[in-house]
Amino acid sequence: MNKLKRKGLSGRLGALALSAAMVSVLPSCGPADQEKLSRTGKVMVIGKADPEQVSFWKDVRSGAMDAGQELGYEVTFQSAENDNDVEFQKGLINDAIRDNYDVIVIAPNSTTELNEDLDKAAAQGIKIININSSCENENVACLIASADGAAASSAVDESINLIRESSN
Repeated sequence: MNKLKRKGLSGRLGALALSAAMVSVLPSCGPADQEKLSRTGKVMVIGKADPEQVSFWKDVRSGAMDAGQELGYEVTFQSAENDNDVEFQKGLINDAIRDNYDVIVIAPNSTTELNEDLDKAAAQGIKIININSSCENENVACLIASADGAAASSAVDESINLIRESSN
């Protein structure tokens, strides 16, 4: 992605990779969805918190917009003010339904409180992709999230291996 080349901070690479993955995974969620996306390609990305206050969401927004442009999707990024604002996310889901989006990519601010609205979206044929934190909804087609514990474990294992190698 172009943004990836411009940002030199390795801490932001994860957010950019997540953004690129969530848009590029859309065609792989199923053959019926590929046909639908080829007609309109409208993607609503719903973040957890204000991107101007939380740099991770700013990076996700930038990466999603870049990926959408490069892949030919119309991407709209909206975000709640903070990670407790479930009502705002409900409104965004309903906006996506009303405006005939093909896909909702959401980092839910609740594991269950968005279910009724996500069910309505799925009933309208909107594909649901869950990022960052999971929700408990049977209509989620894909989950893209990091495994912080596994990453930390791998980092410790690799550090131990490097220490052993340097002392030999």
